[in-house]
Amino acid sequence: MKIDPNANVRDNPTLDFFINEAYNKVQRKGNYQRKECEQLTTLVIDGSAMYAIPEDFVRLEEDGMLVGTMAIGKTTRNQVLRLTQNTGTPTAYYIYDGKIWFYPIADAGLEIQMIYRKKLPKITDAQDSILPKDYDEAICLYASYLAMLSVEKQAKANMLMIQFNDCINWLFGMDMYDDESLTFSSQRCNNW
Repeated sequence: MKIDPNANVRDNPTLDFFINEAYNKVQRKGNYQRKECEQLTTLVIDGSAMYAIPEDFVRLEEDGMLVGTMAIGKTTRNQVLRLTQNTGTPTAYYIYDGKIWFYPIADAGLEIQMIYRKKLPKITDAQDSILPKDYDEAICLYASYLAMLSVEKQAKANMLMIQFNDCINWLFGMDMYDDESLTFSSQRCNNW
């Protein structure tokens, strides 16, 4: 949003885009556990070679692909292409072009649990961030970074990226140690 000199509020699609790109970046960036972002889904296997990833998928959690209680390891597309295409209980998966492939090709009838970080609803005039307020600083810093890049202010963009990474590290520490007393020292994003 941008406030004009007459105190009327008007939308700014470019700033809205930067804010939502920053919101997505913060969701993808850290390994901290946010229950707001976690999603569990079951893939019902029909014997196909590939399956569409859920539309709200951001990234898999660590050990986020399970057959029963057994974690399926991550591999690369090139490694799977070199192997014969047997069928059975998968021991590896890879994600490419919005699809999941398993090796060996999963037997029909298997259920594979997928624990992933989901994309939260976009920030709009009617929808605030679902993340706790502690994350607002990181969102603001990354949106500011994108804004500075868009107007070719590389030095300011670099400074904002350093502050963003510091903020993400602080959030990681706060979540990892469940310690809200950790402090984050940054010049606020209104300094640009």
